[in-house]
Amino acid sequence: MKLKKVLDEIQKTEERITEWQEHLRELNIRKKQLEDAEIIKSIRSMKLNSRELLVVLDDMPLVK
Repeated sequence: MKLKKVLDEIQKTEERITEWQEHLRELNIRKKQLEDAEIIKSIRSMKLNSRELLVVLDDMPLVK
């Protein structure tokens, strides 16, 4: 009986881990969407024309 109980608990735990990993993936996607929206909002608030915008974007360092 003890082995069956441990095996059942392992299965339940693995299922919960899978659910939490998916939840974490969804939260990370949402975080990125919100960050992107904040960046766009900040850039638009600068009210730059196309050429000024290109200068600003060209001057930004790219992080890889």
